[in-house]
Amino acid sequence: MGAVRFIAGVLFVLMGMGHWQQDRNPGWLAASIVAALFTLVFGLPDLFRRGK
Repeated sequence: MGAVRFIAGVLFVLMGMGHWQQDRNPGWLAASIVAALFTLVFGLPDLFRRGK
């Protein structure tokens, strides 16, 4: 499940950055930064945890 969460976070960040470049809407930039932080803090460690 950790990998799915990580990939979803990365895709959301890429989507938000694409929208931000197209519209220059600061809301998309802020959402992308928040999603990137959550992906790094919560998603990245899940990739390296071993299941029992």
